[in-house]
Amino acid sequence: ISVVLKKAELIYTKLRKPELAIRCLSNVLNKKESASIAKYLIKIYLDQDKWKEAEELIKKHNLRYDEYEERMLTAKEDYLNLEIYWNNKIQKDRTNLTYLAGYSHALLLQNKFAEAYDFCAEALKSLPRYTGILAINYYLAKQMNKGRITAEPNINRMASSDEESFVTAAACYMKNDHKMTDKADQIIINLLNKDFSCLEYILHCYVFKKYIPKKEIDDRIISKLNYISIT
Repeated sequence: ISVVLKKAELIYTKLRKPELAIRCLSNVLNKKESASIAKYLIKIYLDQDKWKEAEELIKKHNLRYDEYEERMLTAKEDYLNLEIYWNNKIQKDRTNLTYLAGYSHALLLQNKFAEAYDFCAEALKSLPRYTGILAINYYLAKQMNKGRITAEPNINRMASSDEESFVTAAACYMKNDHKMTDKADQIIINLLNKDFSCLEYILHCYVFKKYIPKKEIDDRIISKLNYISIT
Protein backbone atom coordinates (compact mmCIF):
# COMPACT_ATOMS: atom_id res chain seq x y z
CA ILE A 1 0.00 0.00 0.00
CA SER A 2 2.83 2.43 0.81
CA VAL A 3 4.35 1.75 -2.62
CA VAL A 4 1.02 2.38 -4.35
CA LEU A 5 0.55 5.65 -2.45
CA LYS A 6 4.05 6.84 -3.37
CA LYS A 7 3.46 5.89 -6.99
CA ALA A 8 0.16 7.80 -7.09
CA GLU A 9 1.77 10.83 -5.42
CA LEU A 10 4.57 10.94 -8.01
CA ILE A 11 2.11 10.50 -10.88
CA TYR A 12 0.00 13.38 -9.56
CA THR A 13 2.49 15.87 -8.15
CA LYS A 14 5.46 15.33 -10.49
CA LEU A 15 4.06 13.87 -13.73
CA ARG A 16 0.92 16.08 -13.55
CA LYS A 17 -1.49 13.25 -14.29
CA PRO A 18 -4.28 13.39 -11.65
CA GLU A 19 -6.62 11.17 -13.69
CA LEU A 20 -3.94 8.49 -13.98
CA ALA A 21 -3.27 8.68 -10.24
CA ILE A 22 -7.00 8.27 -9.59
CA ARG A 23 -7.09 5.18 -11.83
CA CYS A 24 -4.03 3.73 -10.10
CA LEU A 25 -5.55 4.15 -6.63
CA SER A 26 -9.04 3.01 -7.67
CA ASN A 27 -7.70 -0.21 -9.17
CA VAL A 28 -5.97 -1.13 -5.91
CA LEU A 29 -8.90 -0.03 -3.76
CA ASN A 30 -11.21 -2.34 -5.72
CA LYS A 31 -9.00 -5.29 -4.76
CA LYS A 32 -7.92 -4.32 -1.26
CA GLU A 33 -9.81 -2.12 1.18
CA SER A 34 -7.49 0.55 2.58
CA ALA A 35 -8.35 3.73 4.48
CA SER A 36 -5.01 5.35 3.52
CA ILE A 37 -5.62 4.76 -0.20
CA ALA A 38 -9.21 6.01 0.12
CA LYS A 39 -7.99 9.18 1.89
CA TYR A 40 -5.44 10.04 -0.80
CA LEU A 41 -8.00 9.32 -3.49
CA ILE A 42 -10.44 11.68 -1.76
CA LYS A 43 -7.74 14.38 -1.71
CA ILE A 44 -7.26 14.14 -5.47
CA TYR A 45 -11.01 14.03 -6.11
CA LEU A 46 -11.49 17.23 -4.10
CA ASP A 47 -8.53 18.87 -5.87
CA GLN A 48 -10.43 18.15 -9.09
CA ASP A 49 -13.74 19.38 -7.60
CA LYS A 50 -15.18 15.87 -7.89
CA TRP A 51 -16.97 16.17 -4.57
CA LYS A 52 -19.64 13.57 -5.34
CA GLU A 53 -16.98 10.88 -5.83
CA ALA A 54 -15.21 12.03 -2.67
CA GLU A 55 -18.46 11.98 -0.68
CA GLU A 56 -19.17 8.44 -1.85
CA LEU A 57 -15.76 7.23 -0.64
CA ILE A 58 -16.14 8.97 2.73
CA LYS A 59 -19.43 7.14 3.32
CA LYS A 60 -18.23 3.81 1.96
CA HIS A 61 -15.12 3.72 4.17
CA ASN A 62 -16.79 5.25 7.25
CA LEU A 63 -14.37 8.18 7.33
CA ARG A 64 -14.96 11.31 9.39
CA TYR A 65 -16.77 13.87 7.24
CA ASP A 66 -15.57 16.80 9.35
CA GLU A 67 -11.98 16.13 8.22
CA TYR A 68 -13.05 17.01 4.67
CA GLU A 69 -15.81 19.54 5.31
CA GLU A 70 -13.83 22.67 4.41
CA ARG A 71 -12.49 21.12 1.19
CA MET A 72 -15.91 19.72 0.33
CA LEU A 73 -17.64 23.10 0.69
CA THR A 74 -14.90 24.74 -1.40
CA ALA A 75 -15.28 22.13 -4.17
CA LYS A 76 -19.06 22.68 -4.13
CA GLU A 77 -18.53 26.47 -4.16
CA ASP A 78 -20.89 26.61 -1.17
CA TYR A 79 -19.28 29.74 0.21
CA LEU A 80 -22.07 30.69 2.61
CA ASN A 81 -21.69 27.41 4.50
CA LEU A 82 -17.92 27.80 4.22
CA GLU A 83 -18.30 31.10 6.08
CA ILE A 84 -20.38 29.34 8.74
CA TYR A 85 -17.78 26.55 8.96
CA TRP A 86 -14.93 28.98 9.70
CA ASN A 87 -17.09 31.07 12.05
CA ASN A 88 -17.74 27.95 14.14
CA LYS A 89 -13.98 27.37 14.27
CA ILE A 90 -13.36 30.95 15.40
CA GLN A 91 -15.86 30.59 18.24
CA LYS A 92 -13.60 27.87 19.65
CA ASP A 93 -10.34 29.79 19.13
CA ARG A 94 -10.38 33.50 18.27
CA THR A 95 -6.58 33.73 17.96
CA ASN A 96 -6.02 31.00 15.36
CA LEU A 97 -4.68 32.72 12.22
CA THR A 98 -5.76 29.84 9.95
CA TYR A 99 -9.35 30.21 11.15
CA LEU A 100 -9.26 33.99 10.79
CA ALA A 101 -7.80 33.80 7.29
CA GLY A 102 -10.28 31.10 6.28
CA TYR A 103 -13.26 33.13 7.49
CA SER A 104 -12.12 36.31 5.74
CA HIS A 105 -11.48 34.33 2.57
CA ALA A 106 -15.03 32.94 2.65
CA LEU A 107 -16.29 36.53 2.87
CA LEU A 108 -14.19 37.56 -0.13
CA LEU A 109 -15.52 34.63 -2.16
CA GLN A 110 -19.02 36.00 -1.54
CA ASN A 111 -17.98 39.54 -2.50
CA LYS A 112 -18.63 40.73 1.06
CA PHE A 113 -15.74 43.15 0.78
CA ALA A 114 -16.76 45.72 3.42
CA GLU A 115 -17.44 42.97 5.94
CA ALA A 116 -14.13 41.26 5.11
CA TYR A 117 -12.25 44.55 5.48
CA ASP A 118 -13.73 45.31 8.91
CA PHE A 119 -13.13 41.75 10.11
CA CYS A 120 -9.49 41.66 8.98
CA ALA A 121 -8.77 45.15 10.33
CA GLU A 122 -10.03 44.11 13.77
CA ALA A 123 -8.18 40.76 13.69
CA LEU A 124 -4.90 42.35 12.63
CA LYS A 125 -4.88 44.91 15.48
CA SER A 126 -3.26 42.41 17.81
CA LEU A 127 -0.44 41.59 15.34
CA PRO A 128 2.81 43.59 15.25
CA ARG A 129 2.91 43.74 11.45
CA TYR A 130 0.41 43.11 8.66
CA THR A 131 1.89 40.10 6.86
CA GLY A 132 0.77 36.68 5.74
CA ILE A 133 -2.50 35.41 4.32
CA LEU A 134 -4.71 37.40 6.68
CA ALA A 135 -2.99 40.61 5.62
CA ILE A 136 -3.40 39.68 1.94
CA ASN A 137 -7.13 39.25 2.56
CA TYR A 138 -7.22 42.62 4.34
CA TYR A 139 -5.60 44.46 1.45
CA LEU A 140 -7.76 42.58 -1.08
CA ALA A 141 -10.88 43.67 0.76
CA LYS A 142 -9.57 47.24 0.86
CA GLN A 143 -8.70 47.13 -2.84
CA MET A 144 -12.11 45.75 -3.81
CA ASN A 145 -13.67 48.59 -1.81
CA LYS A 146 -11.83 50.91 -4.24
CA GLY A 147 -9.07 51.68 -1.79
CA ARG A 148 -5.52 52.36 -2.99
CA ILE A 149 -2.97 49.80 -1.79
CA THR A 150 -0.04 50.04 -4.22
CA ALA A 151 1.90 52.33 -1.85
CA GLU A 152 1.18 50.26 1.27
CA PRO A 153 4.56 49.47 2.97
CA ASN A 154 3.43 45.97 3.97
CA ILE A 155 2.36 45.07 0.42
CA ASN A 156 5.69 46.37 -0.86
CA ARG A 157 7.54 44.38 1.80
CA MET A 158 5.72 41.13 0.97
CA ALA A 159 6.05 41.67 -2.79
CA SER A 160 9.81 42.31 -2.56
CA SER A 161 10.41 39.09 -0.59
CA ASP A 162 12.75 36.50 -2.09
CA GLU A 163 10.62 33.71 -0.64
CA GLU A 164 8.76 31.74 -3.29
CA SER A 165 5.38 31.47 -1.63
CA PHE A 166 1.72 32.13 -2.36
CA VAL A 167 1.85 35.19 -0.09
CA THR A 168 4.71 36.73 -2.09
CA ALA A 169 2.95 35.96 -5.37
CA ALA A 170 -0.34 37.44 -4.14
CA ALA A 171 1.35 40.66 -3.00
CA CYS A 172 3.13 40.95 -6.37
CA TYR A 173 -0.15 40.61 -8.27
CA MET A 174 -1.78 43.23 -6.10
CA LYS A 175 0.94 45.75 -6.99
CA ASN A 176 -0.67 45.75 -10.46
CA ASP A 177 2.69 46.30 -12.11
CA HIS A 178 3.90 44.39 -15.19
CA LYS A 179 7.28 43.49 -13.67
CA MET A 180 5.65 42.31 -10.44
CA THR A 181 3.06 40.30 -12.35
CA ASP A 182 5.85 38.51 -14.21
CA LYS A 183 7.55 37.77 -10.88
CA ALA A 184 4.30 36.38 -9.45
CA ASP A 185 3.68 34.20 -12.51
CA GLN A 186 7.19 32.78 -12.22
CA ILE A 187 6.70 32.00 -8.53
CA ILE A 188 3.50 30.10 -9.35
CA ILE A 189 5.27 28.23 -12.16
CA ASN A 190 8.13 27.25 -9.84
CA LEU A 191 5.72 26.06 -7.14
CA LEU A 192 3.82 23.92 -9.66
CA ASN A 193 7.06 22.48 -11.02
CA LYS A 194 7.76 21.24 -7.50
CA ASP A 195 4.23 20.04 -6.76
CA PHE A 196 1.49 20.14 -9.39
CA SER A 197 -1.20 19.59 -6.75
CA CYS A 198 -0.67 23.24 -5.75
CA LEU A 199 -2.84 24.10 -8.75
CA GLU A 200 -5.87 23.33 -6.59
CA TYR A 201 -4.97 26.23 -4.27
CA ILE A 202 -4.55 28.62 -7.19
CA LEU A 203 -7.90 27.67 -8.71
CA HIS A 204 -9.81 28.17 -5.45
CA CYS A 205 -8.02 31.10 -3.80
CA TYR A 206 -9.76 34.46 -4.33
CA VAL A 207 -6.64 36.49 -5.05
CA PHE A 208 -5.46 34.11 -7.79
CA LYS A 209 -8.95 33.75 -9.25
CA LYS A 210 -8.93 37.55 -9.57
CA TYR A 211 -5.47 38.00 -11.09
CA ILE A 212 -5.13 34.75 -13.06
CA PRO A 213 -8.55 34.07 -14.58
CA LYS A 214 -9.12 30.38 -15.27
CA LYS A 215 -9.10 30.99 -19.03
CA GLU A 216 -5.56 32.42 -18.78
CA ILE A 217 -3.99 29.69 -16.62
CA ASP A 218 -3.04 27.39 -19.50
CA ASP A 219 -1.25 30.12 -21.50
CA ARG A 220 0.33 32.02 -18.62
CA ILE A 221 1.18 29.16 -16.26
CA ILE A 222 0.66 25.56 -17.41
CA SER A 223 2.34 26.01 -20.80
CA LYS A 224 5.44 27.42 -19.05
CA LEU A 225 6.02 24.43 -16.76
CA ASN A 226 9.17 22.37 -17.23
CA TYR A 227 8.89 19.77 -19.97
CA ILE A 228 8.54 16.21 -18.71
CA SER A 229 9.49 13.27 -20.88
CA ILE A 230 7.52 10.14 -19.95
CA THR A 231 8.71 6.86 -21.40
